[in-house]
Amino acid sequence: MGSHDGPFVCLKCLFCFFNVLLFLVGAAMFSLGLWVLITKSAYISILQSVFDSFQSLLYIFIAIGALAMFLGLWGCLGVYHFGVKFALMAYIPLLIVLIIFHFFPGLFVYFKQQKMEDELNKTILSLIQNYNPMDQANQHKRLTLDYVQARMSCCGWTGPENWKNNTFFQNKMGTYPCSCSNHPNNFQPMLGVCQLNTVSHKSVVSDWPVKKQGSIMAGWGIPGLRTTD
Repeated sequence: MGSHDGPFVCLKCLFCFFNVLLFLVGAAMFSLGLWVLITKSAYISILQSVFDSFQSLLYIFIAIGALAMFLGLWGCLGVYHFGVKFALMAYIPLLIVLIIFHFFPGLFVYFKQQKMEDELNKTILSLIQNYNPMDQANQHKRLTLDYVQARMSCCGWTGPENWKNNTFFQNKMGTYPCSCSNHPNNFQPMLGVCQLNTVSHKSVVSDWPVKKQGSIMAGWGIPGLRTTD
């Protein structure tokens, strides 16, 4: 090995190290995208029902991960097996494409943020207003709302007062959604309808033994929607 080969070997090692990191980041993105695509999580269900472009963005996210994996692998193997010049001729254009694709989801969210906030707000409030344990046709929506409230220890979107617009609980005095309960999970079920200890014809939301913070304060909302005390 000549004295002038040292810096070149060093650069090749740094280049490979960068591409290994690129491959790992791509693998993480690809795996996360696939997990979100096949998961039945309640949070994902709400996002899919709110944002029409959620599925498209997810496919783009997966494609970016796959491209990053390929690029990382190509960068490492290409330099050693095909030569620097040949590898870089294909590597640089693909890297430019990857950078452009990385900006696309962020720009999309930036320009659509207000619409996304409005749609999310509208969807959650609609789920609360139309919540009905007797409605088997929309059972998955009811279970999604129960799951979110129970797991995030919250009640309503901005607070329990959102439930004032629910027809079922207006007509069923002395009841409240179990997922809102401030009792320990082993004390009452997380799903369905719970009974108040004292039934009154004048019982209102303020009488419910429920958590006082909504989903936004619990950290569910888009950053621009979150509120502070």
